[in-house]
Amino acid sequence: MLEDNRFDPTRWAMTADPEPTNTSAAELQREPSRRRGRFLKGPVPWPWLLQAMKLPGKALAIGLMIWLKCGITKRDTVHFCLREAEEAGISTKAARLAIQQLEADGLIEVQRLPGRGLDVTILKAEECEP
Repeated sequence: MLEDNRFDPTRWAMTADPEPTNTSAAELQREPSRRRGRFLKGPVPWPWLLQAMKLPGKALAIGLMIWLKCGITKRDTVHFCLREAEEAGISTKAARLAIQQLEADGLIEVQRLPGRGLDVTILKAEECEP
């Protein structure tokens, strides 16, 4: 039985050119994003985050959930249901308080419609009250 020499440099030489693929550069850039799953689309203004971080409870978490929905829909106003917070492990009571705190601090505007969820508008940094 012949013994392979692992350290022989000719062992690692390429024998043929790799076959060209018909994949465009745009397709190569898009493919990794499909595997990533959900992500927070920015930019999220730092002053907005700083102001939300100072609020008690789950205000920052709910704010980030709203930013996520805004990034997905590419709109500043999104429909937010308290059940979505419950699915993320935040009680509806804590989510309701967080929405009230974000609204009172001037980070969001909320339109409440009877029998429906909330229409929440994220206020940009220049619109937020200091």
